[in-house]
Amino acid sequence: MKKSIVLMSIILIVILFVSIVKLFFGTDNKILKYSTLNKNQIILAGEWYNTKDSTAGISFRDDKLAFFKNFVFNDNEIYKYSIIDSIYEEGNYKNIKGQYLMMLGISNDTIYKKIIKRNNNVLTLKIDSENQSYIRKGLIKHFRKIKE
Repeated sequence: MKKSIVLMSIILIVILFVSIVKLFFGTDNKILKYSTLNKNQIILAGEWYNTKDSTAGISFRDDKLAFFKNFVFNDNEIYKYSIIDSIYEEGNYKNIKGQYLMMLGISNDTIYKKIIKRNNNVLTLKIDSENQSYIRKGLIKHFRKIKE
């Protein structure tokens, strides 16, 4: 009876030891997680209006964006942006897990918003645990009359 308990204890210890070694030193299931710039950094310039509140949205110009509310821009809401891919790599297999809008603010704080959908007319971002969609209205062109 004592021999069987000792034998079972030794077997359990060996199994536990092998599992721990495999967990920390095993190379067959390592997943590398990293971010890289998306190949398409372009979000078309213009105003993108929130589908729930047409007085709010995002204005894109070159590599900068600004959030607005009630058609008013706040200086604190201007960011330089990049589009980032979140990648999981296992062996030779790469999987893009998500796309993010990386925003660098005036105070050098970096903010990430998950991109749910992006094309030339619709941009959907996850903001405050909620999906918010924006529709592009295009560039607003202002013409001034030249006095003759």
